[in-house]
Amino acid sequence: PMQSLQVFNVIPKLPAELEPLWKLARNYWFAWNFEVENLFAQIDPALWEESYHNPVWFINHLPQQTLQDLAGDSLFREHLNQLCRDQDTYMGRPVSARYPVGESEKPLIAYFSLEFAVTLCLPLYPGGLGILAGDHLKSASDLNVPLIGVGFAYANGYFRQYMTPDGWQQERYPDYDFDQMPLSPALTPDGQPASMQITIGDRPLFFRIWEANVGRIRLFLLDTNMPE
Repeated sequence: PMQSLQVFNVIPKLPAELEPLWKLARNYWFAWNFEVENLFAQIDPALWEESYHNPVWFINHLPQQTLQDLAGDSLFREHLNQLCRDQDTYMGRPVSARYPVGESEKPLIAYFSLEFAVTLCLPLYPGGLGILAGDHLKSASDLNVPLIGVGFAYANGYFRQYMTPDGWQQERYPDYDFDQMPLSPALTPDGQPASMQITIGDRPLFFRIWEANVGRIRLFLLDTNMPE
């Protein structure tokens, strides 16, 4: 019988000295902390642009020799560790006394939007509404407001436009690999990937949930691209 086709992703091995890079890469705090973004950009400016400023994809596509060189660079390591300490300080600030959450420490505010423009490498937006929603998440993080965002994980995102040689506008719908983005599956209290089912009329609708960390704010994205 014919064997099924399997796809394997080959990624470089990150030296132990550079493990803090993942800490910075997996929180969209880098989107409005330009010192963090500059840290990635200075490693390989061309690859950073090719990644659409996506630090997860960027790290996974760095040459192994580049990683080894960075691991041996004491100045780079110190800068990296300092930025991680800055992130810890930012994340550790107490919730504003203006927005007490009580003993439960659960968010009081849920922000629903069809799109969130957090940064270029989370392309779930076409324009103004998304930019406003994304800025609200960033501001809520800086102000330490107890808020969560809820939106959709679009498998193809919004189309990108280009012009043909004869002057016609064309659209291209890119396929997004969420595993290569600063996203992770949202987990239930017992550590299982979160999924839900609702019924619309007599039709069941299944969706799983991805989580993005936008500074202190958790953004949950609903994804119906499931076998069910």
